Amino acid sequence: MERIAKDGGRKIAVIIDNARYHHASLHEEWRQEVAGHFVLHFLPPYSPELNPIERVWKLIRRRCLHNHYFPE
Repeated sequence: MERIAKDGGRKIAVIIDNARYHHASLHEEWRQEVAGHFVLHFLPPYSPELNPIERVWKLIRRRCLHNHYFPE
């Protein structure tokens, strides 16, 4: 995190989903300190088509978890 806070004069934008922990007050103070060159952009609510990891989870569930017997 310190590296991001002191990274040259570049502006950093991070695009994330709306998970509750992304809105946590734990890192709110830090976000305010670096607000001049660090910004979070949230995806719209209920938009799995915009979040590539959702496609990966769907594929994993279909190929690895569905219709498989797990003895333990």
